[in-house]
Amino acid sequence: MNKQEAPITQQHIRNRSRLDVIAAILREVSGREATKTRIMYGAFLSSTQMREYVPFLLNSGLLTKAEQSIYKITGKGMRFLVLCDQLNNMIGDIGKYRVYE
Repeated sequence: MNKQEAPITQQHIRNRSRLDVIAAILREVSGREATKTRIMYGAFLSSTQMREYVPFLLNSGLLTKAEQSIYKITGKGMRFLVLCDQLNNMIGDIGKYRVYE
């Protein structure tokens, strides 16, 4: 864990915004392909959340399906994560107001 990443706690998981969840999913597939199960466990999502967010990310062009059940981040998804990082740097470390953890 680098100095920008805070440990994820149950408090963070319960109070995540839609952008937080999207960023968590994209972080899980950045740098490597991932199955739905890996995304679900890595991003701390329920199967209900997966059914909601994965189609949205595919339709938005932030995520792509490489094979039958393998997902990859797109260039647009990487730009989204860079923007999230920039916003977090602008806001600073003020807890619940971070765009994503």
